[in-house]
Amino acid sequence: MATLSPRPVEPTPTLADDRHTSRDTYEDLATGNESLWTRAGVSALFGLDVAAGAFLLMHSVRPLRQAAGGGRLLRRPAHLPVPSPAPTPSPSQLPAISEPAIRDEQVVTVVAHIVPIQVRLLGQVTALGPACRVECFSGKDVSDLLGLFAVYRDGLTREKAHELLWPDTPLSDYERFHGPKKEIAKKLRKALGTAVNGTVLIQNISHRYLLNKELITVDYWQLMDVLAQATTEAGPQWSVLLRRAVDLYTGPFLPTSTHAWSEPIAEDLRRSVIKALATLIERETDPDQLVALLNRALKLEPCNEPLRCRQMRLHAERGRIDEVYRSYQELRAALEEIGGLRPSSQTTALYRRLTEQS
Repeated sequence: MATLSPRPVEPTPTLADDRHTSRDTYEDLATGNESLWTRAGVSALFGLDVAAGAFLLMHSVRPLRQAAGGGRLLRRPAHLPVPSPAPTPSPSQLPAISEPAIRDEQVVTVVAHIVPIQVRLLGQVTALGPACRVECFSGKDVSDLLGLFAVYRDGLTREKAHELLWPDTPLSDYERFHGPKKEIAKKLRKALGTAVNGTVLIQNISHRYLLNKELITVDYWQLMDVLAQATTEAGPQWSVLLRRAVDLYTGPFLPTSTHAWSEPIAEDLRRSVIKALATLIERETDPDQLVALLNRALKLEPCNEPLRCRQMRLHAERGRIDEVYRSYQELRAALEEIGGLRPSSQTTALYRRLTEQS
């Protein structure tokens, strides 16, 4: 038989960001932002005193934890003393039934797992949470400000946001920044649902605004981290990272942007992925995988003649002369579109040689 033992309430951590003097803070309070840890009492935190059957209890808790989306067992905080074991009773003091006695030091705490929000800025601008999927491009400057929060993951100042989005607007116009910021927080909260109602989704730390990384992850962050890691790796792991980067890139960065600041970031990211694809193409030996990599790279850069030549050779080796013709025509159309250009004489000569051999 189990009894409930109260769990001591730990001090609530706070952010040292001078909020009591910041007008930005008043805006945050108006949107209902509060510390994540003030809701600790809302979580399903409870202690169970377990007897010698603690092993069985842990096994009974595991299915519950998995059904809740994954939880974790927390140890007793280090600052709390461990109670002394209860004295061993004499045979005459043992209960008549076989039910085990309770031991105070055996405490198991179950914490409900909070599913993070997945913000997607590559090829789309959406937030996917446990409650629903929310489009994040409606509203003036909403997607651009969300993109800036992603690029400046360690904190975005209002000064930088005004510099990039509203250079002609005075910094004293607080609503120009806080309006779309409130709208972003509203959309993120909708995606998250009511499981953690009132959580700070956009934090204000020392007058820098950032997405709460405990609850939010961004595909742009994931891709940048993988590309950075690939520059320091070698051997088989390097190829694995490059493939992971290619898989993460599902489209251009922030396609709904209406400001010029995002264009160089989107182009640099596209070129980084093309470079990763070119490296994988050089090392790939499986014909089917090579076709897929070439198709992916040429979709991102249809005017790349070296890759086009590689693609035409591969199709010719596989007896797909119709695909050789199609590849060459796609190259011609892409070059024509960017300024009336034509394929180089070397590419044209290769095309004719491959098609004449058929």
